[in-house]
Amino acid sequence: RDCLLSRGLGDVYKRQGYASLSYLVNYHFSELKIDKSFIFDLVNNPAHQVIVQTSIDMAHQLNLSITVEGVETQEIHQLLKQMNADRAQGYLYAKALPYPEYVNFLKSQYSLKMLDSPF
Repeated sequence: RDCLLSRGLGDVYKRQGYASLSYLVNYHFSELKIDKSFIFDLVNNPAHQVIVQTSIDMAHQLNLSITVEGVETQEIHQLLKQMNADRAQGYLYAKALPYPEYVNFLKSQYSLKMLDSPF
């Protein structure tokens, strides 16, 4: 259970191939992750827009933060800002890096305000 408390719902259950809203009631999470499969065509897919917006709203109502995976374009970034997502990750910001390179990347970006965003 301690492992579950320190991780987001998406991280824990994505590996097993399923997730259920009942986990939000039965476990205490601090974060909800939205999978990149809902994000790639977010701009042109009204159904995905509803799912993402509803997930963000639900998480906020449950006092959870939201992290959106798979952000690759400025257009998707701006749409997620309008939807009030808390955080985003994806190739738009940086590709996955080994830890030492990640630390150097952060040091180089520290004084920059990336994309004028709170993400």
